[in-house]
Amino acid sequence: MNLQAAPDYFELSDYASVLRRRWRTVAVWAAVGLVFAGLYLVVGAKKYTATVLVQVNALPNNASAVGGRTGGPVNMDNEGQAVQSAAVASIVKERIHSPLSVSGLVRHIHVTVPPNSTYLQITCDASSAVIAQQCANATGKAYLYSRRANIEQVLHTGIAALQAHAARLRAAIERYKTLLFTTRHKKGTTPNSPVLVGDALQLTGAQTAFTQIQAHIDAALPLYDSMAAPGSVIAGSIATPAALPTAPSSPRKVLIIPSGLIAGLILGLALAFVRDRRDKRVHSARDVERVSGLPTLANLAGRGQRPVTTLEPPRSEPGRAFGELAQYVSAELGDGSHALAVTATSAGSGGSVVAANLAAALARTTDETVLVCGDLQGTRVPELLGIARGRGLSELLAGAAEVSELLRQVADRPRLGLLAPGFEAERAVAVMQHAKVQRVISELLDHVRYVVIEVQSVGDNSDTFPMAQFAEAAIVAVEAERSRPADIADCVRRLGMLGTRVLGTAVIPSTPATRKGQAQAQAQNAPPPDRSDLSAIKRYEMPPDHAAAQQPPIWTAGAPKVSGSQPRTATAAAPRSPKETWPMPRVAATERDGFPNPADPATGD
Repeated sequence: MNLQAAPDYFELSDYASVLRRRWRTVAVWAAVGLVFAGLYLVVGAKKYTATVLVQVNALPNNASAVGGRTGGPVNMDNEGQAVQSAAVASIVKERIHSPLSVSGLVRHIHVTVPPNSTYLQITCDASSAVIAQQCANATGKAYLYSRRANIEQVLHTGIAALQAHAARLRAAIERYKTLLFTTRHKKGTTPNSPVLVGDALQLTGAQTAFTQIQAHIDAALPLYDSMAAPGSVIAGSIATPAALPTAPSSPRKVLIIPSGLIAGLILGLALAFVRDRRDKRVHSARDVERVSGLPTLANLAGRGQRPVTTLEPPRSEPGRAFGELAQYVSAELGDGSHALAVTATSAGSGGSVVAANLAAALARTTDETVLVCGDLQGTRVPELLGIARGRGLSELLAGAAEVSELLRQVADRPRLGLLAPGFEAERAVAVMQHAKVQRVISELLDHVRYVVIEVQSVGDNSDTFPMAQFAEAAIVAVEAERSRPADIADCVRRLGMLGTRVLGTAVIPSTPATRKGQAQAQAQNAPPPDRSDLSAIKRYEMPPDHAAAQQPPIWTAGAPKVSGSQPRTATAAAPRSPKETWPMPRVAATERDGFPNPADPATGD
């Protein structure tokens, strides 16, 4: 909702009210999210995952014979990296004849090392369950083959180095032996000669080193032969081969369905708040108070309230609300006779509902009251009060009748009178004068205590809105879900310009009545026009007897005011004015322009 007059609009309760108003939007988008999630599960690309469990063995102690480079505990982090190496991926690509590149295949291979273990969980994903199984098993075997080949290469290199060192030591031993033999047989050489002692020590050292090297070679050769044997499990083995996947691992229902629902809810909430932010209508009494700055005298638009479309019984909840409103108006205006305007801020029937119920409550709880249908084209007051439409304010403003002839008595409402809108609304607006309206309101106030004037502040029906200047105070009738903040603010501003004090607002739910229904009701009560000659439209006059039969009871104000008294009707109809005739049908402005003389076709003036 765009409430420019309320910068601090959203409070905690306002968020809840937005959800109550827009829950259908949120629900629809949540359902859309679920539908799209279901479609993705059906048509989305499937991915199958297979896992092989590989046990990595540490090499025996005799592996240290080649220099310790292959012995000791296994570094599982290094082994995990080895699984995803290009060397392993190349072997897998060749074995399963994968169309992927080596780097592309590596992206489909994943390794997990369980804590405190020497196991590798090698996972491979593919678009087919069979391919995923083949890929996982091939990766496990390729890793073991690569590890065994690397260990064999290390052992072979180490053994070859030891054998070369042993050959050098063997040659040194032979040389030292030759030197000792030659030195002993020289003349003059004593057994304790330093030369003999030194050569003997060198020979002993060479022999000791040769013995150790040969021991290493003898220990490493069996390990090397075991590693080279087919089916060797010294480097490691496959603990659990990969099984054929029975269901795709992606997309996952437990992930996609909640994700679609949450995404739909988020989008629905966003759209709900955007729509509510852009909504140009008020939805509650709090919104009306923010816009107008006026107190809410009657709030019938609360949660669970039904629309007010009739004249409410006094003991009903809306009837009690209008009764309290009437008491407030009576206390606020004080003693004496007063005119009160009820201004509608939307094109619906909210103004008629508030005006009719308020006038009925004033007549019931205080004193004589007359309800004036100032909304000549859009009023629904006659239907609410159960009175057929007939002559009224239009004819009064046009000078075709007097006030006493047009006032109606409302059935079952002994102190409530009605001045109907009449037939010639367009003509009445054209000839409406300030002095004439003031005289009508003054004449009514001479006989009754309250005159309630129903006027419209928006649209084409607001031509009679200036009638509110003859009222001492006004109540703004606001229809929730229909009235706009700009119209409410404009109505309050215009009432201030007319010098009419605004007591407050009456907020009601939006009523289902439409202009079309009002027009149909008016057409049913209007006399049938004679369109045989549009160039000379005649005024319709009814026979005296038929006209008297059609006239409703005339309400006479000023009699003793007794609560519960019977309706007072005139014993005889007042004589008709010489200028008064049966009202003619409504004609367009272009049709009036065709009259040959300037005489008014409605009055003859």
